[in-house]
Amino acid sequence: MGKVRWARVSGPLAPYAEEFRIELQRLGYTPASREFKVNEMSLLSRWLESRGLRAGDVATASVEAFLADCG
Repeated sequence: MGKVRWARVSGPLAPYAEEFRIELQRLGYTPASREFKVNEMSLLSRWLESRGLRAGDVATASVEAFLADCG
């Protein structure tokens, strides 16, 4: 299997990316699965940033709006 590329996270969730990776590893995610999840985090982070929102603004309503925009 090839080398797994690390997903980059920018925006308001960037400070949490490494901690998220560590937790996913603790939960038993494979390297590829971890980076897929971190990439999803990156999409959410960029979406938040594009709307002028911060990490603390993540709530059920904002996640539902994100999913509606991306789905």
